[in-house]
Amino acid sequence: MFNFNLIISLFSEKTTYSEPQWIYVDLGASYAISQVILKWENAYGRNYRVDGSADATTWTQLVEVTNQNGGSDYIEVVGTWRYIRIYCVLRGTGWGFNNVQSFL
Repeated sequence: MFNFNLIISLFSEKTTYSEPQWIYVDLGASYAISQVILKWENAYGRNYRVDGSADATTWTQLVEVTNQNGGSDYIEVVGTWRYIRIYCVLRGTGWGFNNVQSFL
């Protein structure tokens, strides 16, 4: 079993707080991933998706998440991936996407 704990920050452009915003992590090798846990601060993603990739170029959508309200999101995913991307398409507040703590 692979446990990966990473604190990442997603910030929208400060002047426009534009969408979409995304960030990906390189796990260094391919691992079977079954769950992604996101712990948001006050500025969170209301609608986003989790994508996986073997090469950080071609992405496969693993799950689409909608109507979230911040806090912690426990997302079940399936597959063996080297890269995991959080692709935020709608902010939950007037602020940007902010400080995601991610666990795989």
